[in-house]
Amino acid sequence: MTVSLGWDVGKSVDSSIIAVVAHDGNPAMYWVRRIVKLPKGMSYDLQVKAVRELFFQYQSPRLIIDRTGVGQPICDMIVAAGLQPVQVCLTGGDCVSTPEPGKVNLPKKDMVASITTVIQEHRLKVVRGCENVETFRTELKNFQLKVSASGQNSYNAAPGQHDDTITAVGLCLWYGEKRIGRPGHIRASSQKNGCWIPESKR
Repeated sequence: MTVSLGWDVGKSVDSSIIAVVAHDGNPAMYWVRRIVKLPKGMSYDLQVKAVRELFFQYQSPRLIIDRTGVGQPICDMIVAAGLQPVQVCLTGGDCVSTPEPGKVNLPKKDMVASITTVIQEHRLKVVRGCENVETFRTELKNFQLKVSASGQNSYNAAPGQHDDTITAVGLCLWYGEKRIGRPGHIRASSQKNGCWIPESKR
């Protein structure tokens, strides 16, 4: 059983979200064990401490950070704390690139593809008692595909809504699918709203 921690780092007005996701098998089954919401306005020093404590509760988890909005300083703090995260910058492009070891420029649509593929194939479950799971379900229902005048696709929360838990969980799913060689692919049916994630006692 492999465990990943996906960290959507909140800006000053947002809460940071940390998802703990386990996966096993090929094709992998995924279990969302925890969705941790840190308090709004929590200093980055305290956030790093919280993530580090959570990290050492599990055996050699992989930490994946969304560094899109907060930049390099928070990642440097994590590295200084003794962790070696995968640093992901979500983009609107078409190609994955690795400008240097441990850093990935990832088209957001690739992460969304992993989420939709895993859900469509009934490979995502939520452990009973997982906190903030209703927030996750609500964000999935409100997640939207938008097409610009130039034909460019983008994936974001509906106006006034958030997609923080989607990002935190999605980073883990993308990394898990990447590791076992199953790149996500968005099919037409994946654009439906109202995804339901069954619970599991595992």
